[in-house]
Amino acid sequence: MGHKQMPQITRIGSNTKCDEVVQQVLGWIMHGIYKAGDRLPSESILAERFGVSRITIRESFKMLTMMGVVSVRQGEGTFVNKLDTSVLLKPLFSTLLFDAANINEIYEARIFVEMGTATLAARYRDDQDLQELADDISKMDVALKSLNPRAFTQYDHEFHYHIARISRNNVLLSTLATFVDLIKVYRQQSIHTLQHMQESHGRHHSIYNAIAAQDEELAAKLMKEHVNSCKIQVMNSLNNNQDNDSQVNEPDSL
Repeated sequence: MGHKQMPQITRIGSNTKCDEVVQQVLGWIMHGIYKAGDRLPSESILAERFGVSRITIRESFKMLTMMGVVSVRQGEGTFVNKLDTSVLLKPLFSTLLFDAANINEIYEARIFVEMGTATLAARYRDDQDLQELADDISKMDVALKSLNPRAFTQYDHEFHYHIARISRNNVLLSTLATFVDLIKVYRQQSIHTLQHMQESHGRHHSIYNAIAAQDEELAAKLMKEHVNSCKIQVMNSLNNNQDNDSQVNEPDSL
């Protein structure tokens, strides 16, 4: 694959964050300068052109990897993934990354989305849907008892996605996926505790019970409380105000 001419780069100021590098790289991909399968310039070249350290470039690549935009191949370089164009057209990615003031906005919007999915899930759920949610709860039980936060997080994600799917509303499902992609990046910087996992799991049980009972108002109310609690936990973690006892160094719940 031939070398590409380096696109125009705006040098990054010393006090800015690496999400500015991410935004520029996303811009290159959105405008077709780099396409699926193309290799991005090396860390050293980008560091020189952007006027930042190689560590900043490395962290930027990590963010892009978490977003699913690029893949790092050991010994070969960083390559652009084949993407659904909707990923690159989401303005949330380029405008909301790593700004603490925006975490509140993201969660406020997510509260309304998940209140909607919980309401509709309670309305439309059938026996098979309930079994699916019950399986998620059971898997979270096992993960919690075995102190496996990575597995707990996986089944936590599936629980929320299943509720959105049960809502029978693809717009809400897609919107939730966007929020989850954004929140993943914030949570990488968070401090997570066993206590938070336990509290989150208790709320999951309550939400499941409300959906099973087809109590739409209660399901929405409990989901609102749950997402708001998650927002507070993430914001506190990023401000280093949490008690670090029983710390678990894995992604936390949604």
